[in-house]
Amino acid sequence: MILIAWNAVLTGTKRWALYPPDQHPPGVGPDDADYYTAPASLRWYLEVYPTIKENERPIECLQHAGEII
Repeated sequence: MILIAWNAVLTGTKRWALYPPDQHPPGVGPDDADYYTAPASLRWYLEVYPTIKENERPIECLQHAGEII
């Protein structure tokens, strides 16, 4: 199955943390086959992100107003 998504930012900035599709980000795990448990993004960046080893961190980018990813 191929999933395609578009995200446009109209105002402000969005920070993306990108992991490969076959890798669960630290702190995010499957609750059952159809649902994943994850903290809110701010909580993840404040509590989980600082504990991730540098070589296990996601690819990150900033998306600014008017940009589409």
